[in-house]
Amino acid sequence: MARDAIDKLLEDLNKFTPEGASKPIALRGNNIERINAIPCFTPALAYLLAVGGWPEGKLIEFFGKEHSGKSSFALLALKDCYDYYKGEKMVAYIDLEHRFNPEWAEKLGLKVDESLIVVQPPDAETGTDMMVRLIKSKMICAIVWDSTGAAATKHSMNELTDKNDKMGGNAPVMKRNVQTVAPLANLYNVTCFYLNQLRQDMDGYNRPMTPGGNAVKHAMSVRLYLRPGSEKYFDKVDGEDTEVVSPSL
Repeated sequence: MARDAIDKLLEDLNKFTPEGASKPIALRGNNIERINAIPCFTPALAYLLAVGGWPEGKLIEFFGKEHSGKSSFALLALKDCYDYYKGEKMVAYIDLEHRFNPEWAEKLGLKVDESLIVVQPPDAETGTDMMVRLIKSKMICAIVWDSTGAAATKHSMNELTDKNDKMGGNAPVMKRNVQTVAPLANLYNVTCFYLNQLRQDMDGYNRPMTPGGNAVKHAMSVRLYLRPGSEKYFDKVDGEDTEVVSPSL
């Protein structure tokens, strides 16, 4: 097959590349970039991630019980991404739980200033649309979605007493979210961190199950199950001994 014909085919295919994307959507195999790793806050975690850090432009999930360190992990991960880009790009926190703690974020080293965008949407659909806009802005290097389990749908917010709520909770909305975000995150090199809770295993097998449906799990490049450590752990934060979560992956 003539090389010129292949080049023309690739050129035609790349006309479908979204405007502003950092990479074309059609490439020869020998031109495909290896997954870039953003150095993370601990060498042990970098080793566990296999690629040496947070995979750039991918979806990553932190899930576990309450007080297992999910939010702290997400804040530390945002700091990693911001530092990696040397402040040339901003980071964003989509706070569906409306509980973002700027003081704790600053103690963990994340700058709570003009380099951070905090979004507190009223529902998951609005949050998804805002997340897409942030990704396409080309000004963001990383986003936290906090959280999948707390992402109330617009339907449930409008009718709190409605007895005929949709089956599956927020799973259809979260399916739309990850199916939309995953390709855009890759094309615009935006690393996305999702927080999620555990839900009851109704079959009684005591398996670690998460809200949001199977589509969320399938879209993730990395899923980290965080569990509270059995012992209290203290570390120096701003020169003071502070009790911090000691998670067990």
